[in-house]
Amino acid sequence: MKVLVYHPGKQHIYKLVEGLEKNNITYHFYTGLYYTCLNKTSQKYLKSLNKKRFSTRINPKHVSCINLYQEILFSLWARTNIFMRSRNRLLFNKQLSFQKKLLKIIPHDVSHVITFHTNAFYLYEKLQEYKTKRPHLILEAAQPHPLWIQKLYEKYSHLEKYFPLNYTEDMITAYANEFDLADTIVVPSTFLKNTLMEFGVEEHKISLIFYGSDYNNVYPRENRENKKLNIAYCGLVSPSKGFHFLKEVARQTKRVAEFHIFGRPIARRLLNKLPSNIHLYGFVSHKDLFKYYSFMDIFYFPTLYDASGLALLEGMSFGLVPIASPYSIAPDIIENGKNGYIVEPEEIEKTVEIINNLYLNRYKLFEMSKKIMKDTKKFTWSHYQKGYIQLLEGEH
Repeated sequence: MKVLVYHPGKQHIYKLVEGLEKNNITYHFYTGLYYTCLNKTSQKYLKSLNKKRFSTRINPKHVSCINLYQEILFSLWARTNIFMRSRNRLLFNKQLSFQKKLLKIIPHDVSHVITFHTNAFYLYEKLQEYKTKRPHLILEAAQPHPLWIQKLYEKYSHLEKYFPLNYTEDMITAYANEFDLADTIVVPSTFLKNTLMEFGVEEHKISLIFYGSDYNNVYPRENRENKKLNIAYCGLVSPSKGFHFLKEVARQTKRVAEFHIFGRPIARRLLNKLPSNIHLYGFVSHKDLFKYYSFMDIFYFPTLYDASGLALLEGMSFGLVPIASPYSIAPDIIENGKNGYIVEPEEIEKTVEIINNLYLNRYKLFEMSKKIMKDTKKFTWSHYQKGYIQLLEGEH
């Protein structure tokens, strides 16, 4: 077995590659979109520069690194939220260029190709044309079906000034076509699986493999009896993550709760007229974040869509009681009212009622916290790696 992984540098994909390394599976990891477009001198320089980005459990000789500079520029461009359609069109063309180059260097004895949704629209199409035995194509679904997202934008059309639909029709078609071309589609939540099936993806092609969290609460919990609730939000400050709903919930719970926001703002207009009980921290390291969690009581996750919700899973592993949107991994973990709450993002009054009740009933909050820490122990990176290895070996 020889596996080719073509993927941006995300935490879960590093864990996958670590699992391949641990199980002695031959692989090559191409990370990023632009690396092979550079001259050899730049490639050599960037490869040495980027080694520190990879896990110590990944052998650098099996990795072709990314162009940090273009990644940073595109990231900054995304954060300004200016000319997003132009940015995405340029990104689309860069992906196409990279995929063409990648095709030329894929060894013919590769048994599996694993890649990221929106990174394979050309690659998979050409691999389907192989005259000889072609590799098994595994698509990592990173977001809901593009037609589902298009429907979501129609539902929240009044928010278009914050997050307009930035994909052209041909891009939507190309991204949707990936699901037809893939042999197997890996999803990290039942919610994501359902969005694909809603738009015609066959269930037998879909494998559910949950992300994991190996963190647990090693910090002493502060005794917060009779104090305001501390509510954590971790993620991009953007409409797609439901931050506009959070603002209204915070406004109605000033008497009982303080909201602590960990993450960078995408749409700065969302920061206008913030209630006084919202505190912004920006980006913080995992180490510092988890220290903050020792002072938190609740994790609020009102996302409009999230493939999984790794931040939610990490917060729960520290005992934070979740109030979470169903458009994430939440329904796979949360038993409503027993170890947390699942609430539609726009249900402001219901969310406020839950927060007020937990403020008055600290014993219930404490009992739910203990249960959620126990329940999240089933979601580990070891389980994720095992699921993927079983898939590669045809046992999943």
